Amino acid sequence: MKHIKLQEILRNRFILFMGVLLLFFLSSLFQIIPIKLFNIDPANITDSQQIYLTLFSNFILALILIIIFRKSIKEDFKKLKKNFFTIFDKSFTIWIIGLTCMATFNIIINKFFPTSIANNEETIKSMITVNPVIMLLSTSIFAPIIEELVFRKGFRIAIKNNFAFVLISGLVFGALHVVLSIQSIYDYLYILPYCSLGIAFSYIYYKTDNIYAPIMIHMIHNFLITLLNIYALGIGMIFK
Repeated sequence: MKHIKLQEILRNRFILFMGVLLLFFLSSLFQIIPIKLFNIDPANITDSQQIYLTLFSNFILALILIIIFRKSIKEDFKKLKKNFFTIFDKSFTIWIIGLTCMATFNIIINKFFPTSIANNEETIKSMITVNPVIMLLSTSIFAPIIEELVFRKGFRIAIKNNFAFVLISGLVFGALHVVLSIQSIYDYLYILPYCSLGIAFSYIYYKTDNIYAPIMIHMIHNFLITLLNIYALGIGMIFK
C-alpha cells in the first residue's frame, strides 16, 4: 500500500515537472492571442511588435506558473518576511561567487577568442536598442520569475538529491541560454559562464529553501546587466 502511494507521488511530481517544462517551451504560442486580436500579420512582425508579443507571452506564462505554485509561494513569502536579511545576505554572497566565476570564464573566452560574443547576448542588445524600457521590464521582472519557477521550483520537484539538483538545474539553465541561439561553434564556449550563474542560483535555492531568494538575486543581476547594456549602447535611448 505504501509502495503504491509512493509511486503515485512520484508520478504526480513527474507530471507536474513535465507540465511546467512544456509550458516554458511552448509559451511563445500565447503570442497568437494578440496577433489574432489586433490582426497582426505573422509574416511581417516588426522588431518593436515582437518585443511586445514576447512581453505578453512572458506575462501569461509567469501568471500561470504563479498559480501552479501559489501555495508554496505564499509559504515562502511568510518565511522571507521573518528572515529577510539572513536569506538575502546568504544569497548575495553566493551570487558574488557565481558572478566571479562567470566573469572569469568570459575573460578567458574573450582573451583566446576576442572576436566571439554569445549570440544570446547579441540578441538581447539588439532588442534593447529597439525598446530599452520594455526590455528592462522584461529581463528584470518576468524573466527571473519565470526562470526561477521553472528551473529551480520545477526541477526541485523532480530532483530531491541536493547535489544532483544544483548541478542539473544549473547546467540546464545555463545551456539553454546558449544552445537555443547557437549560430557559431564559439557560442558553445559561453555555456561555461552561463552555467556558473545557473549553478549559483540553484545553490541559493538549495541553501535558503526559499524561491524568493534566487528570484530576488536574479532580478538584481538582470537589472544591472540590462542597465549596463543600455548605458553601453547609449543611455539617452531609454528616454525615447
